[in-house]
Amino acid sequence: MSTPRPQESAAKGQSRRVITTVAAFNESLVDLTGDTDMGVQQMTVLLALYVHGEVEQARLGDYPRVARSANSRNIRKLGPGEKPWVTAGPGYVESFDDPRNLRIKIVRLTPKGKALLEEAAHRAAGIL
Repeated sequence: MSTPRPQESAAKGQSRRVITTVAAFNESLVDLTGDTDMGVQQMTVLLALYVHGEVEQARLGDYPRVARSANSRNIRKLGPGEKPWVTAGPGYVESFDDPRNLRIKIVRLTPKGKALLEEAAHRAAGIL
């Protein structure tokens, strides 16, 4: 039986911490929103927007676990809803035309979305 190398043990420990942190953050989001259907894609979109501010909608597909083909659906689910007059969304994100190029949509967190992520991070830190 071989003894694990220090780099392997450190990498496993770091992986466990990342998984625990993501799970705690997800648990906090569910507690705050009541949305048990929020998937990895929506969580990644929220975090990407929090970190980077305004992002071109097409560029969201560059993030891991976010399918470019699902961008519009993710934005609707996190933003205004499928058809706001039928099923309103939570309003965590908003999109608008880029004033320099009207073919490009820009996506950003709303103040409500930013507050949600900050509270979820605060709660997740308490769980850890």
